[in-house]
Amino acid sequence: MSIPESNTQPDIPESPPVVEPEGDIMLEPDPEIVVRIDELTKHQHQRQIRYGRIEDELDMLYKDIDVGLFGDAAKTGSFYLHIKSIKEGVPKVTDERKAIVEAELEALFENQHNGD
Repeated sequence: MSIPESNTQPDIPESPPVVEPEGDIMLEPDPEIVVRIDELTKHQHQRQIRYGRIEDELDMLYKDIDVGLFGDAAKTGSFYLHIKSIKEGVPKVTDERKAIVEAELEALFENQHNGD
């Protein structure tokens, strides 16, 4: 007995082609670029880890709503306090610092391009 194919499956995109290095040369990223990109994105990765599972966060939110925490009272609930502690513990890069790092990255990319 065969199982009929279903047309309800979403199309799964193909993986991008693997780019092979030319010859035996494997290009390493400029360490200065890696450091600056890490500075811009590190808070996102740290927050993702600390937030935990979405199911747990939704459960906190449900419980807060179930006991009637709305408006300013919601700021005393477990969900809000959980998110707030993470945001305060892992601050974003300031807009000023972000602008400086992005300018430094642009200069590094330009230097790298001109050095080829």
